[in-house]
Amino acid sequence: MKKFLLPLFMCVISLTLVFSGCGFTPLENSPKQPATTKINGSALTYENYIYFANSFVDSSSLKSGANKKGSVKNPAIYRIATTDNNVSYDDETSLPENVEKAISKIAGFSSAYMFSVGDYIYFSSPSTHKDDQKQTTFSYNSYFRVKTDGSNYKEFYTSSNAITQQSAITIGDKTYLLIVDGNKLKRFTLGKEVTEKTLASKITSAVFPKQAVSDNDKFAYYTTDATQEDKDNNKTGSYLHKVDITNEDKTDLNVTPSTMSLKYVYNGDLYLTYTNTNTYFAKVDGNFNNKTNISAPIDSSTFSNFAVVTASDNKEYYVLVGSNASYVLTSGTTLPADSNKITSTAITLLFTYEDYVYYAVSGEGIYRVSVLDKEPQQISDLTNFKTEGVAFDGTYIYFFAQLAKQTSSTYYMHRADVSVGEGNHDPIIELLADVLEEDEPNNNEDEPEDE
Repeated sequence: MKKFLLPLFMCVISLTLVFSGCGFTPLENSPKQPATTKINGSALTYENYIYFANSFVDSSSLKSGANKKGSVKNPAIYRIATTDNNVSYDDETSLPENVEKAISKIAGFSSAYMFSVGDYIYFSSPSTHKDDQKQTTFSYNSYFRVKTDGSNYKEFYTSSNAITQQSAITIGDKTYLLIVDGNKLKRFTLGKEVTEKTLASKITSAVFPKQAVSDNDKFAYYTTDATQEDKDNNKTGSYLHKVDITNEDKTDLNVTPSTMSLKYVYNGDLYLTYTNTNTYFAKVDGNFNNKTNISAPIDSSTFSNFAVVTASDNKEYYVLVGSNASYVLTSGTTLPADSNKITSTAITLLFTYEDYVYYAVSGEGIYRVSVLDKEPQQISDLTNFKTEGVAFDGTYIYFFAQLAKQTSSTYYMHRADVSVGEGNHDPIIELLADVLEEDEPNNNEDEPEDE
């Protein structure tokens, strides 16, 4: 009887260990402090490590069963050890050393977002949930958090729509994740537990701070459609509202619907285009007491994007991204002219930081330009790259690009030193990723010519 009970007892213990995650081995030397990343994307910089999405995935190409934790290989989250922010490379292959898989989930895709709070990493990943037709909703986002050593992994939300707006901001001693999920503005308060709140419903658009630059940045703005009664009385457009991110207090900001497009929130102020016979870019203060035009009448379809820069001269600059050129306007300047042109081609605005506007030019590379001297500086000359998932730590910009020579069509994580643009130097670009075997240099050498 004792001989029978012992194996049975050991079997029960084994099952208990399996289901309690006994097989998990935490990553050694994992960071305990938050990352120092300035602009969130698909990479996080720590004192001795960089955590990053190894490669980029087109979520529309994913097949059933993909992105299950534990099964993701090359597109997973990896980390690389650094010394004084320097990366070591193999002398023979020129491939990065000290690279290891950290989290077996996809974190490099079109709506990727990765950020840090304490010793937790928060990130989005293509959803593996199914819709009513039993189809996997890879185009939606699932949100996770996990400690830097790979422990305490947890999914805390899955969207019901494709996500195009998301931002993590810290106000006081709390960090919030804001997303627009269809017609809902959602807030997640991050702490020991993640709490979810719908700040507004039935919205038609929304805009909120990309990062809190002051205590004023605690409002999100959103629009709702004109009522049926308005439409019956030939009134069209939208109603504008604001909501306090911290306490959910709402304020209605216009009494009749009007035509507007929300663009940007910076230092508590709202930037938008509105139509009143003509279309203008305007700045509206956080109390909605003053509305100031910051452009002359414009064709709103000509300017696709907008940003605000507070430069080292303590002046505010307004960046207008056009279809064929981009401009920077100072307060009191309303006419885009050659004297305030910063680019003479179509660009993708990536982000702004200090005096600089960072942008990409299709087929050319990544640049930055100072709003003060308006002199473009090339940061990367890699021509096959992605503009999604770009991150920045104040020194390096992190982005996905293809190798100069490779067999696959994979886009791998790279970084480039932005300060190189300040001198007459070629861009300095470093590969961080663990590449597929077929893309390793020894498999992509030119074939010798026949003699």
